[in-house]
Parts: sequence; structure tokens; C-alpha cells
Amino acid sequence: MFKQDQKTIELLCRSYPIVTMWTMIFVLVTIRTPFFLILRYMNDVRKYGAKAKCLNSTHKNAGYKYIRRHYKRLHKAIFSETMTDAEKMVTLFAIPNIGPRKAGFILQLCVGRVGCIDCHNENMFTVDPKTLRLNKSAPYDKQLAVAQLYIDTCDKIGTSEYLWDNWCKFIGLKWDHRFPNGALEVSALHVQAIVVVLSKSMYNAKTLKDIA
Repeated sequence: MFKQDQKTIELLCRSYPIVTMWTMIFVLVTIRTPFFLILRYMNDVRKYGAKAKCLNSTHKNAGYKYIRRHYKRLHKAIFSETMTDAEKMVTLFAIPNIGPRKAGFILQLCVGRVGCIDCHNENMFTVDPKTLRLNKSAPYDKQLAVAQLYIDTCDKIGTSEYLWDNWCKFIGLKWDHRFPNGALEVSALHVQAIVVVLSKSMYNAKTLKDIA
């Protein structure tokens, strides 16, 4: 699942900063959202932008606007060959409503490293919640330490591939009535939720670079 679906997203993101933008928005929308609703919510964001109901919360709305304004710079950081993953995570912490969990998820989607220790993984692997806490007003070195601790915690659980595939299996079983094809369908939905925004937007765009 990871080898196919994550790689599809990564290849698109590496080639087009605009895909990275929509991938970050996808991650933002997943916060406290049942995963089976993600396609509907991403369609709403495509249609209504910052006025989409799924972005009603102040922090999510601010995060969406920040990503739209700064996605090119964030794209460069994510795919930087000189920055460490911890440094990349600190850069992503600047996005409102994005902490260690979702910064790790962005890197998982875009570069195939780190991962998302959401509430399910936190319970499944008995992760200390303190590992996931971030004070965004803390000095850079403190934030960097939090990012590195989070990365180390992910590494102790397993690879980014393991985190992805295991989570998809869990969600496929938890909501088997929503995902009749199980984990494969859950994994594929990551791609669909991002690509559907691009494919529908392309009707009014000459090239992928025009989709913004």
C-alpha cells in the first residue's frame, strides 16, 4: 500500500509545488475528521476555499490561508537536501494547527519518512502524550528537540511504511462498513482525496502549474 500510494503522492509533490500545497491542505483537513469523510471535505475546500465548512475552526482556517500563501517556500523546505527531517518539521510547525503529528504526516506523504502518531496510533503503541506536545512560542532549539523526539518515537514503532500500512489496516477494520475493500481502499483514499482536487481543477487550467 505504502509502496504504491505514498510513492504516487511523492512523485507528484516533487514535480509540482501546487500538489505539495494540496497535500498539506489534505493533512490539515484530516485533523479530528473521520477519514471516510475526507473526499467530501476536500471537494468542499476545492469549491469554497477558506469558506468551506470543514475549515470553520479558527486554527484550521488560519492554517489553510498560511499554506496558500507560503506553499512554495514550504515545498522547498520539504524537499531540501540540506535540512534534516527535524528542521523540516520545525518549518512546518509555523503552519497554524500543525504540530508534530501532522508535520510528521506531511513528511510521510511527501518524502516517505516519519509518520503520523494520531490518537489511534497513540493508543495502539502506548505513546506518552508528552512526546507529542509542542509549545509553538518556544525557542527554535526547543522546537527542534521536540521534532527529533517525535521522529525517534516514530522510529521506535517502526518504519514510515509500517506506520502507513498498519494504520490503513486498523481503519479498514474499524470502519469496515465504510471501506468494504479494507486497508487497500483506505490507502488509496489518500491519493484520491488529493488528486480529485487537481483533476477537477484542471478543467479550468491550462497546466498543472495554474492550479492554485
